[in-house]
Amino acid sequence: MGARRAASVVTDVASRRGNTLSNTRTFRVVSIDTTAVPRIAMSKQEAASALGVSIDFFDEHIAPDLRMVRVGRRRLVPIAELERWLDLHAERVGVP
Repeated sequence: MGARRAASVVTDVASRRGNTLSNTRTFRVVSIDTTAVPRIAMSKQEAASALGVSIDFFDEHIAPDLRMVRVGRRRLVPIAELERWLDLHAERVGVP
């Protein structure tokens, strides 16, 4: 499924001389609805926030168990990897 696009036309009037318009430019502005694009990876900060822990806790206790994607200096955490980590570390807690 592709992203939905919404287009609008904006007119920029550089100057007005009397009743006539001169130097009028028209620009086409295209915006993409990014809410239609599902996220498949997130930053370490976003991953820590999604798990409800601090970035320091994430780096020390969770990140060593995760496979990450390195893009330059940035590291991305695949959402599937977070879900795998949660399933692996989940415990059943019985009611006493």
